[in-house]
Parts: sequence; C-alpha cells; structure tokens
Amino acid sequence: MTKNRKSQGQKPKGNKKISTFVVLIILISFLSACGFHLRGSAKLPPQLSELWVSGENAYGPLALSLKQMLSHAGVNITVDARIVLYISEETQEKQRISVSKSAYVDEYRLISRVSFELRRASGITVTNTETVSAQTLYQDNASNPASKANEERQLREDLINQLALQIVRRLSATNMSSIDLSNASSDKPATPDSTTDTDTDPETNHAASTGEN
Repeated sequence: MTKNRKSQGQKPKGNKKISTFVVLIILISFLSACGFHLRGSAKLPPQLSELWVSGENAYGPLALSLKQMLSHAGVNITVDARIVLYISEETQEKQRISVSKSAYVDEYRLISRVSFELRRASGITVTNTETVSAQTLYQDNASNPASKANEERQLREDLINQLALQIVRRLSATNMSSIDLSNASSDKPATPDSTTDTDTDPETNHAASTGEN
C-alpha cells in the first residue's frame, strides 16, 4: 500500500523533459522570427569587413535591418568604406488568392522583392545585380480591419528581415578575389550623395540651379 502511494506521488520525468524541449523550440522560433542572429553567424569575405549601405531607400526599414545584421556579423558600417552595398528596386505586392464563402475573409499572398549590388565608393559597380524575394500568406478579415492591419504590418516587417538575411548570406558567398580593389582607396568617400540621387534634397537642387539663396 505504501509503495503504491509513493508511485502515485511521483511526477513522470519524461513529461518534464518534453515540456523543456517544447519551450526551447518555441524560444528558437520566436528569436528567428524577430530576425535575431548570433554574432559571426555569417562570415563575410575580408574585403567586406567595412561596408556602407545606400540605395534608392537608403534610410528605410530594409537598409536599417541590413546594417544591424551586418554589424552582428562583425562588419564595420562606415560612410568611409571603400565598398557600398547598393539596394534598389524594392517592391511589395499583395495578391488575393482566395475568397471565402462568407465574403468576409480573403486570403492574400504578400511578396517583397529587392535587388542589390556592390559598388565602389565612387559608384562603379563591381558585382552583378542580384535579386532576392520573400513571401507569406495571411487571411484578411473584413470584420476586424484594425487587427488585420497590424498583422499585415508585422508580416511585412518579417519579410524585410528575411530579405536582409538573404542578402547577407549572398554576400558571405561572394567571391571577392576576382575584384580589383587596388585603387579603391582613392575613390570618393561613400556618402549617400555619391551613390544615389534620391538622398539629395530636391529643394536644394532647385535653389542651386536658379541661384536662389
């Protein structure tokens, strides 16, 4: 009788191990969804130890995510870098793929796409232009537009992080040995104005061209 009571009072050790494993998987999934990556997880060529990030949307969410991930990978993000990561043709699409019978819930596909290339600080392209894309599905409920708007915004942010991660991985696989950087140190510093026209204030250009003060 005493033996049976002791056996009933003991908690199964297997359940505890399973619970710990489930919590660990959830934690890893959460960190991955937030774009968290360990320092040094992507080893870039030594020629890319210093980079500047510029492009058509040089101060947008994707550029910011790229700078953060590259920094985690040990890259020094500096405007004085000899090489510039130039991002362009960033697009976002929203495609309806199905409609429910109630006509209140539609399923959509969100697609984000961007092109990128490496340039010298002077603007000379040193690699071919590459394009990466990411997509996800979500349901839009017309009865709760505010909640779905927040969900779509979060999904868009996740897609941006996926694009940034893909670009960093492509950079880590770039063969820089065939690229001549011997005279790159004499190039003009990689300021935003030297790599993209969109960073220049149009009003300032107009004033300069008309001679206005």
